[in-house]
Amino acid sequence: LQKLNTLNLRLFHPPLNPRNHFSTVLIETNWYTISCKYEECSGLTSVTIGNSVTEIGEHAFYGCSGLTSVVWNAKSLNDFSLSGRPFYFCSSIQSFTFGNEVQRIPSYLCYGMSKLTSVIIPNSVTSIGIDAFSGTEWYNNQTDGMVYAGLVAYKYKGTMPNGTSITVKDGTISIADGCFSGCTGLTSVTIPNSVTHIEGTAEFEPFVDWDAYEIKWNLICNGAFAYCTSLKNINILNSVTEIGGGAFYGCSGLTSVTIGNSVTSIGIYAFAGCSSITSVIWNAVSCWVKTHIEAGYSYPVDDQSAVYGDIERDYYPFEDSNIKAITFGDEVKVIPRDLCRNKGTLTSVTIGNSVTSIGDNAFYYCSGLTSVTIPNSVTSIGSEAFRYCYHVNEIINKAQRPPRAADNTFDGMNYKDCVVKVPAGFAQVYWTATGWEHFENILELDAVEPIVGDINGDGVVDVDDLNMVVNIMLRKE
Repeated sequence: LQKLNTLNLRLFHPPLNPRNHFSTVLIETNWYTISCKYEECSGLTSVTIGNSVTEIGEHAFYGCSGLTSVVWNAKSLNDFSLSGRPFYFCSSIQSFTFGNEVQRIPSYLCYGMSKLTSVIIPNSVTSIGIDAFSGTEWYNNQTDGMVYAGLVAYKYKGTMPNGTSITVKDGTISIADGCFSGCTGLTSVTIPNSVTHIEGTAEFEPFVDWDAYEIKWNLICNGAFAYCTSLKNINILNSVTEIGGGAFYGCSGLTSVTIGNSVTSIGIYAFAGCSSITSVIWNAVSCWVKTHIEAGYSYPVDDQSAVYGDIERDYYPFEDSNIKAITFGDEVKVIPRDLCRNKGTLTSVTIGNSVTSIGDNAFYYCSGLTSVTIPNSVTSIGSEAFRYCYHVNEIINKAQRPPRAADNTFDGMNYKDCVVKVPAGFAQVYWTATGWEHFENILELDAVEPIVGDINGDGVVDVDDLNMVVNIMLRKE
C-alpha cells in the first residue's frame, strides 16, 4: 500500500509516472486536498478517499483506465468542492462504496461510469446531487419507476405515463435534485412525514465568473419537480422543512398548493411559472423567503440594472404564477416578506388568527385585492406590505391597537375612499398611528351599517357567525 500526499505527487509527476509504481492509493484522513492528476495511471486499480478531505481538484483521477473500485468517505464534500468531475474517463470503475459518515453525494460524481454495477449507499446520506449516477450500469439495471438510493428518492426512471400518481415510500428522508424533472405525466405526489427536505436545483449555479453571465442562468431551472406540467396539486406534509429554489418551476398544470406547518424556508423561483395556480393553503408557522443573495447568487457589480431594476422582481417564489386566493392557517405566525409580491391576480387573502407579523412587501402590488381583514393577533405590518394595492376599498382591522406599520406600508392605496373599520372606541388611536393616519375614513365597527349575516357584529361574515347561529339554536333546544 502506497500512502501518497499532494506534495509527493507533485514531485513525482510527471518525472516519475505513478502508473508504473502504484496500484492502490489511500488518501488518509489527515490530508485535506487532492489537487494533482493521476493522468493515464493505468496501473491504479483502487482509491480510498478519507473522511476529512474537503476539496478535490479538477479531473484529479482523469483517465485512470485501470481504476475499478472507489471507497468514498469524504463526509463534507459538496458540489462546489469539486473543480470538475474527478473520475472523468475512469471507464473501468465497477464498485463505488460510500462510507457511513457521508451525508452528501455531489452532482455528476459517478456520471457516465458505464461499468459501475455495485453502489453501496448508507443511511447517513441525506442529499444527492443531480445526475450523480446517470449513465451507470447500476442505474440502468434499476426497474422503471421510482429509484431510491439509500433513504433518498433519487430519480424517476423511464417514460412516465400520463395521469401518474406517485406515493413516495415511507422512511424516505429527502427527494434528490432533479428527481422528477421533466416528468410531464405526473398529476399528483404524496410525500410521507419522514421527508425532511426537497432538494433545490443544482443547475442554479452560483456563477463566480460573471464574464459568462450571458448563459441566462435565471432560465436554467431544473428543481425536483421542474417542468412536471401535468402535476395538478401538491400537498407538502408537516415534516418538510425546506423547499429549494426552483423546486416546482414551470409546473404549468399545478392548480393548488398546500404548504405544511414545518416549512421554514422557501427558495427563489420555488413556484415560478406555475401559471395555473389558483389556490394556496399556507400553514408554515414561520417561514423565510430566501433572496438571491441568501441562495448563493450575486450580480456583476457593474450591472446596476440587475440590482436596482426590474430584474429584482424575478426572484419571488410565485413569480409568473396566477394565484387567485391564498389562505394562511390558524397556526401561522409570520407571513413572509415578498411572498405574494406583484400578484395582480390575487383577489382573496385569508389571514389566520395567530398571525402576528406581515412581512415587508408581502402583498406589494396585489392590485386585484379589494378587501383585507386583519385579525387582532397582528402586531406589525412591514414596509410596503400593501403598497400599490390601489383597488382595496375596505380594511377590517380587528385589533384594538393599531398594528405597528411603516409610513409607506399602504402607499398607493386610495386613502380618500378606502374605509378602515376598527373596534369600537379605538378610531382615534388609528387616526394618529404611523401608516394608518393617511386614511381619511376610519370607522368604528359598531358605527358601521350592519352587514347581512354579520351575527356577532365584528364587521365581517365568516365561520364565527355560523358557529354563533349553531350555538343559539342548540341553546333554544
